[in-house]
Amino acid sequence: DGNPATEAFGGIGGSSPYDNDAWGLQNISTIRVDYDLGGFRNQAIFGIDVSRQENDKAFYAYTLPPGIATRPAIPHPIVTPNPAFPAGYTLFRPVPGANLTCPATGNCTTNVLGPTVFSNVAATGVLESHGRATNVAAFFTDRLWLVDRVSIIGSLRLDRYTADLDSILYTGQASPPGGIKSKSTLKSPRFSAVFEPADDQTLYLSWGRSETPQGTSITAAGTALTVTAKDLDPEVSRILEAGAKVRVPGTQLSATASVFRIRKDNALQTDPATGFLQAQSGEKQEVKGFELGLTGRVTPKWTVNAGYAYLDAKIRESFSNCVVPTSTTGTPTNIVCPVGVTSAIPVRNTIAIGQQVVFVPKHSASLYTSYDL
Repeated sequence: DGNPATEAFGGIGGSSPYDNDAWGLQNISTIRVDYDLGGFRNQAIFGIDVSRQENDKAFYAYTLPPGIATRPAIPHPIVTPNPAFPAGYTLFRPVPGANLTCPATGNCTTNVLGPTVFSNVAATGVLESHGRATNVAAFFTDRLWLVDRVSIIGSLRLDRYTADLDSILYTGQASPPGGIKSKSTLKSPRFSAVFEPADDQTLYLSWGRSETPQGTSITAAGTALTVTAKDLDPEVSRILEAGAKVRVPGTQLSATASVFRIRKDNALQTDPATGFLQAQSGEKQEVKGFELGLTGRVTPKWTVNAGYAYLDAKIRESFSNCVVPTSTTGTPTNIVCPVGVTSAIPVRNTIAIGQQVVFVPKHSASLYTSYDL
């Protein structure tokens, strides 16, 4: 109805803008050896994988319109939105310590740039961050043909992953002093059995295990590491998969199909308060599903690549800090502590167990096709 008192508003959210300088360098070197082992055909691959990533961010702050103390409070009509920035909303690059006229701790959203100009600058906010990640890995894969059409594959990869993050607050202080460092040693084995009844047909059964360390997205987030998360164990995934690839008779197309089960321990979770900070949760997840694919040439000039996947992703184990109801707090909104258990003790979260894993679609499909004129 155009009445500002009743019209719905959507807040302006998100983190501060930033300048980002990120780079990465990786070298993978392998040696392949084909030889006979006791009369059996054998192929071995030895390799090293060395990589380095760096990410530097310089965050900006913004002034707020007169009378507005927080960014979400900026009027932003949903029905008749204005794409332009509101008057008084500008960006600036803070000078460490100079733009703070309030205590070094707490919320400094008032009187930062003057008695009437507000900003989102807070003493605990990150002004600059410098992240680095180094990975040195060695891997070995061996394939042994028991007969001409049957082979087994075994592989092992060992990684030494090191990540560190230095942050400077708006006050000019380092947080924490000396930065944050995390080191992980990762072990990823894999085993497969392969049956090739014909040159254009392959059947396989495979099992694998992989680990994801802390700070793995050092180039994707300004705070990829935290003091409380740097020593947590890696995320561990195990997959059991069976599949086939066959040539479609009379065509140059190959059809693929697979069924799989993935079990994940200590799953990464996105912090709902920030939207980007990730940490291990101790949660166990399971994904069961199948995947279908079709790839190749329909005609000599027409190629197609299509796929479909069904994923049944469920939370199998989850914990949450419980709360003991009191006369002052009333009924808590989270898990009620069992008899004899005090508040803030993790207990099984029966509400989450059995629910679908977030960000995992039940159905997904893709189609890519091209025609060579």
